[in-house]
Amino acid sequence: MTGREPIIDIRNVSMRFDDTLVLDDISLSIANGEFLTFLGPSGCGKTTLLRLLAGFESPTSGDIFINGQRMNDVPPHRREVNTVFQSYALFPHMTVFENVAFGLRRKKLPASEIKGRVAEMLALVKLEGLGGRRPAQLSGGQQQRVALARAVVNRPLVLLLDEPLSALDFKLRTQMQMELKHLQRRLGITFVFVTHDQAEAFAMSDRVAVMSSGHITQRGTPQEIYENPQNLFVASFVGEINILDAVITGHAPDHLEATIEGRRGALHSRRDYPDGQRVKVLLRPEDLRLSRPEDPEAAEACFSGVIKECTYKGATVDIQVEIEGGKALQATEFFNEDSEDIDYRPGEPVRVSWVRGWETVLPDD
Repeated sequence: MTGREPIIDIRNVSMRFDDTLVLDDISLSIANGEFLTFLGPSGCGKTTLLRLLAGFESPTSGDIFINGQRMNDVPPHRREVNTVFQSYALFPHMTVFENVAFGLRRKKLPASEIKGRVAEMLALVKLEGLGGRRPAQLSGGQQQRVALARAVVNRPLVLLLDEPLSALDFKLRTQMQMELKHLQRRLGITFVFVTHDQAEAFAMSDRVAVMSSGHITQRGTPQEIYENPQNLFVASFVGEINILDAVITGHAPDHLEATIEGRRGALHSRRDYPDGQRVKVLLRPEDLRLSRPEDPEAAEACFSGVIKECTYKGATVDIQVEIEGGKALQATEFFNEDSEDIDYRPGEPVRVSWVRGWETVLPDD
């Protein structure tokens, strides 16, 4: 967590539905003003955890504190928390202005204050001039902005977002990711976001908590999660990964000696492993380096291989290589001033290496 004071404390929270354990002893602090995302596959417990923060469910055990107060038995309307749902949940018979003003009117604020705050919020989400329209007259992105404005106009301490971008097309979704991030920075309030999309989580978040089977398996900045996964689940879930089998065979001053997929090589690891330990070597596609057998750098490569397939993606080329023993590896090459060299063809022999020290070494559990 950052050096800021926590606004949310989740302490040893578990949740059961009948005989099913959905959350298992979750503990996490979220800083005031932080953008934190719960990332994980369907059924991992992330939406249940969000509902506990909102007050729609009560934990089976453990405690939830918001701004220093225990919230376990506090109903949703008495929490300084607002939620933006996947479906937006706008009132179809109300105008945009009336939707945004709904919470303020329930608080019986003066009409002049309501008008000013709604106008300010519509300007913030770039909906000036659309206050008289109804939701059906808006695009998906505009409806999402109305839902955000309606939640934020109440000035909550925490804004909860339950996959609010999932119904948008790719281009609009990418645009709204940036707008959400900028909105959070301008408002300075805590955002807690739920998604199964790794790219979405990494684009917006200060920190990410990766969830699996009711547990938080790793938490950290997007860079920490991607570059230093703590287990195979995280490594596989947050992007493409190559997994090599290896056995530690010795120790040198600056590296571990190992047999990697049957070939001798060197590994660099933050953890120490004894001789004979079986490990997994994790390499992102962009960490691999391909060279032709006649190139000078080929002498230092670990594997020989054969190009199986090349997929052009504009700024990059994805290349599948089959190395000795039959294992397929994925490499990503980026176009730059040397892009004329990225012209591999299926069947062509290559040598495969990787950037020294960029591998992650985990125990083979």
